[in-house]
Amino acid sequence: MTQELSGRIKQAYPEFDDEVVAEETLCFVAAVAAFCIRSTSEGKVTSGSAAAVSDLPFSYRDYVLGQLILGPDSTVSDELSGHIGERLTRKTRFYDSQLVNGLRPTTEKGLENLSILWMGRISTPGQKDSPENRIKQLHVVELMLRHMTLISSFTTHATS
Repeated sequence: MTQELSGRIKQAYPEFDDEVVAEETLCFVAAVAAFCIRSTSEGKVTSGSAAAVSDLPFSYRDYVLGQLILGPDSTVSDELSGHIGERLTRKTRFYDSQLVNGLRPTTEKGLENLSILWMGRISTPGQKDSPENRIKQLHVVELMLRHMTLISSFTTHATS
């Protein structure tokens, strides 16, 4: 989902900063996925595969940071790697705080509101259209709803 959204953004808005789009999208998708997993598995035994499922969005982030972005034989210092990890953690916390404070992605409107915040964070200043129009044009809410359905199904299966 992260790659799909990032690709759509970069194709439609090539002037957007690559790094900002990649990081914000990764954190947005991870936060929504984690919320979806917690909501679906709430009240169920969280041991074994269910516990592993709840860690997936963050394991994926760590994998991307360590293997794809930096590469397995990277000469990037641990200090820089730690800095990038801290930056991603701060961005994920932003989205988590929005979810805690009432923006629930379980409805189309809730997900639209959260998507508008994400679009605002990745957009360059001076855009002619609004974040609302951009997420509609790129079908962000529909894609994320489909993604959440898949995550919920997977979580339900893993926790049953």
